[in-house]
Amino acid sequence: LRETTHGSAEAFNALFGRSASVGNGNRDSFFGVKAGGAGTNSGSGNTCVGYQCLFAVTTAFFSTATGNNSLVALTTGEENSAYGAGSLQRLTTGAGNTALGKDAGNSL
Repeated sequence: LRETTHGSAEAFNALFGRSASVGNGNRDSFFGVKAGGAGTNSGSGNTCVGYQCLFAVTTAFFSTATGNNSLVALTTGEENSAYGAGSLQRLTTGAGNTALGKDAGNSL
């Protein structure tokens, strides 16, 4: 577990897991191997638990992903919630989407 601070503004982020990354995000919590992806997120208030959850994220706000590969392709959006392995894994941009269950919401 580590806390990071970027730039002049305070950024409180919690990371746990091999290659978990946050970029310039603010108040993000990423738990799992490759959670948060490449560390290019500049959004805030995101939470994910699981392998590669929120992996492609660049600008997301207040999104929650729980489960391996949940919201894995999301790059831009806000207030998306994915609960279950593979849920919303094809969503690349969007706001206010909710999926519950394994592979749920993959027709979006």
